[in-house]
Amino acid sequence: MKSFVRKSLDIKFPGYSLPDKWSVADVNLTNINNPDYAKIYILPDGHVATAVPIGGTRYRITSNKDDAVNMLPAGIEVEKVNTQGSFNVAVRQAERYSIGRVFLAGDAAHCHSPVDGRGLNLGVGDAVDLAGRFENNTLDGYHAHRHAEGHYVIKMTELIRAATTCKRYRMRLLTLIVLKSVHYLRFLNRFSARAATHNQVRANRIMRWIF
Repeated sequence: MKSFVRKSLDIKFPGYSLPDKWSVADVNLTNINNPDYAKIYILPDGHVATAVPIGGTRYRITSNKDDAVNMLPAGIEVEKVNTQGSFNVAVRQAERYSIGRVFLAGDAAHCHSPVDGRGLNLGVGDAVDLAGRFENNTLDGYHAHRHAEGHYVIKMTELIRAATTCKRYRMRLLTLIVLKSVHYLRFLNRFSARAATHNQVRANRIMRWIF
């Protein structure tokens, strides 16, 4: 995120920083329902925690408070804490992903909150796209394609973050209803996944309508 290359080329990195101190932990959990599914817990006072399975009983816990482990709901047992730490979150995107023979990817090009777990995937997507363009000699299209993808992911991530961390009671209640509906209505869950993958414009409209 503090890319020396980006700064040396004087590529602007506009955006803003979130006020909360976030935290992340790699833990082993027991007594968690539906262990193969990622979880999002909407907590009081605008706080949120996510639990993403990463193999066996191991989970990546993230929260917008400085102690992710203690943000888990009662009843979930923490068997082992492998690593943990806290960090600040910025929401930014480089104005240009390429200048001449220099190309930006990953955190040097974009950063956002970890609410939907897309940060790493977005950076890997940059690298895969760039590698393919080297092979096919289509490097000129890298900025336009990846900047648009990054803009979309940042926009959607911020929409989800705002909805899940909102302190207004009615908004939080609506978010809970929507998340429950997506969880239980399997056809809606599958439709949303296909829309997000194959039609970003339609997915954007769906999320706008929901939230």
